[in-house]
Amino acid sequence: MKKFLLTFFIIVISSALLVACGGEEVEETPNEVIHTEDNEDVDKDSKEDESNIENDETSEIDEYVREYNEEILNSDEVRLVLKEIRKQDGNMMNRGYYLDFEVENKLDIDVIVKSIKESADGKMIDDMVQFVETIEANSTRNVEMKILSYQTDLPDITEVIKMVIVVLEEEKATEINEYDAEIHI
Repeated sequence: MKKFLLTFFIIVISSALLVACGGEEVEETPNEVIHTEDNEDVDKDSKEDESNIENDETSEIDEYVREYNEEILNSDEVRLVLKEIRKQDGNMMNRGYYLDFEVENKLDIDVIVKSIKESADGKMIDDMVQFVETIEANSTRNVEMKILSYQTDLPDITEVIKMVIVVLEEEKATEINEYDAEIHI
């Protein structure tokens, strides 16, 4: 009987402690409302959050964009048009070059388009490049090539990016063809 009572008291005390430690009361205070030049009433806290976000984004990321609209490859299988190049200098996760392509699949089958053996201004950068995309039969898709550098400094690309574009049959992953391609900066 003593074991039963001891066990019962331990359970009751443990339950009471768990209930007592279970939650925190948070006292909410009403947010201040500020009046803007546009005659809008805006929550002061949300306005401060937005300005902090804008300041953080602009202070950390230095970006430039260059429009191209230049045909890089036009074969019987695919056509690649470089639309623009963006360079971002910022924190480790988004520092890089972003190349936007319009990729047209001219075949009646789905294909995979990817790049290999990439170099910039004569230096190999293939470990920095991400470019693989499935393009449905007889369709066009916007595709982004990323040149990212997580461990080393991002190279300045000032002259030319060279690569080999590989076209694979999507269903069997067999190579259809490969083409040398260049982008003059």
